[in-house]
Amino acid sequence: MNDKQKTLVRRSSLALIVFAMLFAAFSSYLYTRFHIDLMLVATPLLIAFLVVLFGHGIIKRLITGCAITRQQLSSFGQQKALPADIKGAESGNKQTETKAIKEVAPSSALDLYETMQLEEQRKEAERRKDILNCINDYVRHIAVGYLSQKSLNTLLFKIECLAFGRTDEYKPIRSDMDKKLKSPDLRHLAWNIGERLGVSRRVRAEFILASFPKELEQATVNYLEANLRDTIPCHIKIDVPDKGDYRFHCTPQAAA
Repeated sequence: MNDKQKTLVRRSSLALIVFAMLFAAFSSYLYTRFHIDLMLVATPLLIAFLVVLFGHGIIKRLITGCAITRQQLSSFGQQKALPADIKGAESGNKQTETKAIKEVAPSSALDLYETMQLEEQRKEAERRKDILNCINDYVRHIAVGYLSQKSLNTLLFKIECLAFGRTDEYKPIRSDMDKKLKSPDLRHLAWNIGERLGVSRRVRAEFILASFPKELEQATVNYLEANLRDTIPCHIKIDVPDKGDYRFHCTPQAAA
């Protein structure tokens, strides 16, 4: 009960007290003066009024109690159903999002470009791997009798460094003392390998000089760069690849 209702009850009680006092005084006056007993008439009316008043209060309390109980039950039912409603709503949202993802428009031009770029990089990596395998077979073929197995492995490692630009990892090697590779052989070797890898003549000259410094001790990078593809007869000949191809013509695979 709030303050307003409490004030209303106090005022009503005070009014009833005042009315009762006035009624008692008025009844006493009538009985004393005129011998009129007002209580005989007023008592049934007061009893009826009190019955109606209390009945109204009881009915109102019952109605209010039922309404509160119904509201609590309804609220409890809504709380119980709330998780299911939320779950259903979330499920509906997920289905909508899934449908939206399935119905998404084709990739944008940027996404398409990135996909094509990645595909090109993959193809280039596979091509570079095939080229290195082809070069390895070629070097093993022409190095028979000229390089030891250790020197051959070192040379193959250096060629891989050349392919991936790791020029700081070059290690010097030497050909066999009884059967040496001469300067024209090494120049032609550098040209043939560099042509498949697509490196410049300068890089080819630096590579072969760093690989065989003893055999090329009289040569400079500039001299090697200018004479990579000369026509001097030697063991390793210039092997020009066919257009669009990287295979060598002197390997057993090419002959087959």
